Amino acid sequence: SDLATSFSFVVDHKNVFSYSITEGVVAAKASTRVIITFTPKDTVNYYERVFCLIRNHKILHLDLIGTCYDDTTKPLPLLQRHVDAFREKGMIPEGTPAVTKGRGDANEFA
Repeated sequence: SDLATSFSFVVDHKNVFSYSITEGVVAAKASTRVIITFTPKDTVNYYERVFCLIRNHKILHLDLIGTCYDDTTKPLPLLQRHVDAFREKGMIPEGTPAVTKGRGDANEFA
């Protein structure tokens, strides 16, 4: 873009996924790197949908998937197609805020 813009990730800071930065400003015609680290605590599958709010842009989402295993326990890996099938079946819990259902517009947050 020819203009600088601000961004903010909506994250759970107590989760197994951690971020090098969660908000900032990207200069005009530039990019910013965000490093996401997976630090699991138990031998299970982990999933989190993270939203990125960008000024004057639609809300973006990122599905984070990780599998932790050791020498004795190796769960079947969780794949993106499993997450997509789950979401297509409408299995998102009632009462979930509209923004987590993929609706909404970043202008609502500007």
